[in-house]
Amino acid sequence: MEIGIFLLGVILGGVILWKITQAYYNKSSKDRIAVFKKLPEEVRYAILKDNRKNLSIQELNELLREKTPDKNVE
Repeated sequence: MEIGIFLLGVILGGVILWKITQAYYNKSSKDRIAVFKKLPEEVRYAILKDNRKNLSIQELNELLREKTPDKNVE
């Protein structure tokens, strides 16, 4: 009986933890998509075409300077 209660607790704890993790993952995915949609198309394209897994802010700025056309140049 004690082992049954223990196993039930382990299973319920695992299910609750899985649901919390799933909810957090879904929210962060939606947030990431919302931020990405705010970027202009040429910026999205430049980021997706870059091979690096992570970009620092400085690296991102350099990438954007290289890959996006300057709209202010006459």
